[in-house]
Amino acid sequence: VVFMPVTDNVLAVYQDDAMQIWKLDDFECAKQILPETWKVHHIKTIAFTRDGRGMVIGGHSPSLVVFSLDLWSVQKVIELPDSVSGVRHIEFLPQLFDASILGLLSSHCTLYFMDIETSTLLKNVFVPQSNITKFSCSSNGKFIACVLQSGEVNIYTSSQLLETRSPDEPVAVEKVETMHSPDLPETDNSKKIAAQHKNKEILKKNLLKVHKQIKETLDLNRLKPILKEFGEYPECYRSLIWKAILQLPGNQASYVSLVKKDIHHSYANLEVEYPLENKTALKNLKRLLSCMTHWSPVFSEAKFLPLFVFPFVKVFQNDPFVCFEAVVTIFLNWCQHWFEYFPFPPINVLSMIENVLTEHDLELLKFYYEYGVKSHLYAWTLLETAFSEVLSRSEWLCLWDHILSNEPAFLLMAVVAYNIICRKAIMSCRTYPDFEYFFHNQNPVDMKRLLSKTYTLCEKTSTEVHPRQYLVTFKPLEEGSYPVFNKYPKFIVDYKARHLEKLRKEEETIKKQIDMALNHKVAQERRLKEQEKTELKEKRLRELEEVYCEMLAKEETRITEQHKKLLDLRKELQTLEDELCCASKNRMMQKNVEERHLNLSLLLQDIERKRTLQEVELLAAEKEIQHHLKDISAHKHNLKQKLGAANSSAVLCHHDLQQKQNKLTEELRKVMNVEAETKKLQQEMIYLLGKLKDQKEGSSEAGHQHRPKPCQTRSQVDLDSNLWKQDPVKAAMNTREELLKSSEINIKNGEIEKSAIAAHSLLEGHRIEKEAKLLKHLEKPLDLTVWEKIFIQKNKFKSMNFDISDERNLISKFIESTPDGNDISKFVKSTPDGNVIEGDSNEYPVVIMAVENE
Repeated sequence: VVFMPVTDNVLAVYQDDAMQIWKLDDFECAKQILPETWKVHHIKTIAFTRDGRGMVIGGHSPSLVVFSLDLWSVQKVIELPDSVSGVRHIEFLPQLFDASILGLLSSHCTLYFMDIETSTLLKNVFVPQSNITKFSCSSNGKFIACVLQSGEVNIYTSSQLLETRSPDEPVAVEKVETMHSPDLPETDNSKKIAAQHKNKEILKKNLLKVHKQIKETLDLNRLKPILKEFGEYPECYRSLIWKAILQLPGNQASYVSLVKKDIHHSYANLEVEYPLENKTALKNLKRLLSCMTHWSPVFSEAKFLPLFVFPFVKVFQNDPFVCFEAVVTIFLNWCQHWFEYFPFPPINVLSMIENVLTEHDLELLKFYYEYGVKSHLYAWTLLETAFSEVLSRSEWLCLWDHILSNEPAFLLMAVVAYNIICRKAIMSCRTYPDFEYFFHNQNPVDMKRLLSKTYTLCEKTSTEVHPRQYLVTFKPLEEGSYPVFNKYPKFIVDYKARHLEKLRKEEETIKKQIDMALNHKVAQERRLKEQEKTELKEKRLRELEEVYCEMLAKEETRITEQHKKLLDLRKELQTLEDELCCASKNRMMQKNVEERHLNLSLLLQDIERKRTLQEVELLAAEKEIQHHLKDISAHKHNLKQKLGAANSSAVLCHHDLQQKQNKLTEELRKVMNVEAETKKLQQEMIYLLGKLKDQKEGSSEAGHQHRPKPCQTRSQVDLDSNLWKQDPVKAAMNTREELLKSSEINIKNGEIEKSAIAAHSLLEGHRIEKEAKLLKHLEKPLDLTVWEKIFIQKNKFKSMNFDISDERNLISKFIESTPDGNDISKFVKSTPDGNVIEGDSNEYPVVIMAVENE
C-alpha cells in the first residue's frame, strides 16, 4: 500500500497483482486495474514520477510496465536483458526536471540505471552480484545509499554512478561502521584506493559469514527440539526454515533458463482442469509445472503433479524460485522410486506401506482385502496429494514440518499411521465409493496422535520391514545446476511421450480440421443466413413490388380518369375558345370592315376633293387655252398678212414642215401608247375597287341586312355627266384637220407656217406635260386625275371613228372646227393651266398639248 504523489490517492496491490486506487478524502474507489494488461508476474515494487503522471511496476519477471496515470493505460512494456531475471526494487532519481532515470535492483542483487524514455540501460558501474539488498535516493538526487547483504551501507554520488566510465575504474566508497564490521580507514576520493574486486571479496566473505550464521542458527539438530516441543515451526519463519532444512542451493541461472522457456503444452490449458480463483496462484502453479516438465519430461505425464505441488506453491507464493527448488528436492528425496513403474502407481513403495501395515495392524489389512480395497486407494491416494485432500491447511503444514525434518521414510510411515488411527471410521465403510470418499475428503484427525503414531512406527518397525533400508538418506541439490532425473522407465515414457506427441499433433490437426470445419460451418451458416436474408429480402421486395404494382395500377387508373376529365375539359375549353375566337374574329372582321369602309369613305372624300380641284384646274386651263387661241388667231392674222411676202420661201419650208409633222405624229403615237397603259391601270383599279366592295359585302353580310350602294367613281360620274356631250378629243382632232387644211391652202403664206410650228410646239409641250403627269399619277391608282378623264375622253373620241393616227387629218379637223381661222378664239376656252381647250356647248371637247413659247 502506497500513497500516490500529487493526488495523495491510496494505491493497494493484491496478491493476484490487481491494483485498486482510492481517493483519500472520501475513500471512494477511483480506479481498478486488472493484471491482464501486463506481463509482470507478482508485483514486488512500484515507482512513481515526481509529477504523478507516470508509474512503473516490476516483479519476478524480467520486464517493466510503464503506466500513464492520465489515461490509466499501459504506455509500454520494457523487456529487460538476460542478465536481469527479476526486479526487487525500483526508484526514480530526483532531477531538476521530471525524472527519467530509473534505479533498478535486480533479483541478482545488482543495481542498474535505465532511461525510461529511450528504454535503454545506462553503463553499469556495478559488477554482477553486488549483494545489494536495498537502495534509496536522497531528496535532491545527489546521493544514493545502498544496503548490502552483509549489513554495510555504501553511499555514492549520483554523478559518479551516472558518469560514462568503464567498470574497471574504481569508485569512491564511504562505509559506515556497523556492529559486525571492523574499523576501516576513511578513503580519499582523489586517490580512489578502494577497488571493485576487493569489495567483491569482502562482500563474499561477509555473505559466507551470514550464511554460516544462518546454518548454525537453523541447524536441523537445533530445530528438532523446537519442533518436538511446539509441534510445528513458527508460521512467519516456516518458509525460511524449510529453505534451510532443504539446503536449497539457489541455482538461479539454471532456474532462469527454465523460466525463459515457453509454457509446456501439457499445462497450457491448466486453468480448464483447475479453475482457481486466485490468478496469481494459478500463474505460479503453471510456471512451476512447466519448469519441472522442462527439467524432466516424465512430469508432463504425471497427472497427480498439480495436486501434489499446489500446497507448496501456496507456502512459497512470494518466491517461485525457492518453491521450484524445494519441490525438486522433495521429489528427489521423499518421492524415491515413485516413477519406476510409471505410468502405474509405485508398486514397490505401496508394498513397503502394506508390509508395515501388516506388521502393525493385520486386522485392518484383512478388512481391506475383504472389501477389495487395495493399496493404491488407501496409500497412493494420500501420497499423490501429499495429504492435502484429507488435512486442513494448518494440519498439512504441521505434518510437513515433521516430514521435512525427518528421514524420507517418515512420509510412508505417516500413511500407515493415518490408516491406523482412522481404522474405526474406515471399518465403518461398506461400499467402495465410501472408501473413495473417505480418502479424498477431510476427516477429523488428532494431529498429535497422528504424529506420535508415525514416530512410534518409525521406531518400532522391524528392520526387515522398515522402508529405511530401501530409501536413500537425504541429499540436497548441488550448486550450479540441477541433477538429471531419469529414474523412470524411459522407454515407456519416451514411447508414450512420442505417442502423446503424435496424438497431440493429431489432436492439433484434428483441432485445426475442427476449427476449419467449424469455420466452414460458420461460413456456411453465415452464407445460409445471408441467403435466407437475401431470399427474405427478395420476398419482401416482391411483395413490395406487388404492392407498388397495385398502387401503380390504381394510380394509372386514376391518372387515366384524370386524363379523360382533362380531355373533356380541353374539349369544352376548345369549344369555348372556338366560340371566343369566332366572336373575336367576327369583331375583328367587323372592325376591319368598318375601318375599310371608313378608309373608302375617306378615299371617296379625297377623290371628290381632288375632282373638285381638277375641275377648277380644268376651268383655269380652258381660260388659258382660250387666251392662247386668241393669241394664235392674232398670230394667224399676222401670218396671212405676211403670206404674200413669204410665197417664195414657202416651197422650201414645206419639206421641213412635213418632217416636223411626221415627228409630231410619232410623238402622238407614243402618247397614245402611254394612254393605252393608263387604260390598263384604270381597269386594274376598277377591278380592285370591285374586289374591295365584294369583301366589304361579305364581311358585313351577317350584321348588315341592307348595304349602301357602292359609290360611283369620279371618272364614271364625269363620263355620265358631260363627257359624251362635249368630247374634247374629237374637237381637238377636228381642230387639227382644220389646221392641216389651213396649212395646205396657205402653204405659201409665212404666217401659216409659223402658226403650224406654234401649234406643233404647243401639242408637243402638252404631250410631254401629260406624260409627266401620267407617270406621277401611276403611283396613285385610286386617284382619278385629269389624265384619267382625258383617257376616258380619248376612248370616247375613238368611238366616234376619228382617225387619230393621221396627224394631218387631226390638224385639219382642228382647223375646220373653227368657222373662221381668225375667230377661233370664240369657239375655244382654255383652263388656267392651259391644258384643256373647250369649245361651245354644242362642240366636242378637244385635248391638245400646250406649247410654250421659246
